[in-house]
Amino acid sequence: MAQSSEVAAGDDILATQYNNLRKDVLDAILGHEHLGGTDEGNKIPLAGLEQEVLDKLTPKSIQQGSITVSIVKPSSSGDFSNSNTAAITSVDTSKAYVIFLGFTTTGPQSLIAGYDMKGRIDLTNGTTVTARMALSTNDANARTIVGTFNFVVVEWN
Repeated sequence: MAQSSEVAAGDDILATQYNNLRKDVLDAILGHEHLGGTDEGNKIPLAGLEQEVLDKLTPKSIQQGSITVSIVKPSSSGDFSNSNTAAITSVDTSKAYVIFLGFTTTGPQSLIAGYDMKGRIDLTNGTTVTARMALSTNDANARTIVGTFNFVVVEWN
């Protein structure tokens, strides 16, 4: 039931009129009474709504993994790349995504810093995560560079 009353143009608005108007607006917007006390409001029952909200906010599955990618560079400079995959428990790709947690490399440390290296990870399909590593170098020596890619796949309800 509305608690506010009309105020004529030019009239001063009293604090009680303002507070009653505020209560009416909040009641209309939020669907329960605001009487100013800490326990007097009639809360909206969450039955039915709560589970729907929780389902949307709670992951259905979280899978963590790593993928090793090796590039065996011949005795020449240039651009080189390779990829590898990891199998995961099936997810719905419309409700899942992969979080790339970065990658580490092993190889001749004095030369890795001079390589232009790039890493990427993709949720290829519902059961596969693919890691790709690419490098460019002017180094003409044969080298093996190994990258370890870390990831998490999160699927939502």
